[in-house]
Amino acid sequence: MTPFALSPAIQTLVSDLQQQVATAPQAGSVYRRTRDGTEYIYAKVPVGAARIDRFIGKAGDPDAEAAAASLQQGAALAAERRRLVSILRGEGLPVPDRTMGAILDALAHAGLFAAGGVLVGTGAYLVSAPWSAPACPPPP
Repeated sequence: MTPFALSPAIQTLVSDLQQQVATAPQAGSVYRRTRDGTEYIYAKVPVGAARIDRFIGKAGDPDAEAAAASLQQGAALAAERRRLVSILRGEGLPVPDRTMGAILDALAHAGLFAAGGVLVGTGAYLVSAPWSAPACPPPP
């Protein structure tokens, strides 16, 4: 296989994606419920292929409102990351499919990587090859 160089535009997209992944807040859909006359804030947070409910706090509480705003910002940034991955996939870079992405997300949410876990094999190649190498194999 003959490697090909990534164009400066694609390198910029890759760098932008790396930065977003490293700095983005957690994503979630925020909703509110009233119980016994008190309004509470909840969120549905994506974990792997599922979504879990998460209690945020009482409506009006500054910490709960800030957490809700952070989750909404994270959701907007996640949509941007999906768009960037779609562009990179269109350029022929290898990316994980939905199933592998969901598995890796669930493992990250469970704290495996924060605890020192290391990814090996095809999954490691798909999430690292285009981001760390100046050249990668041509698209199939």
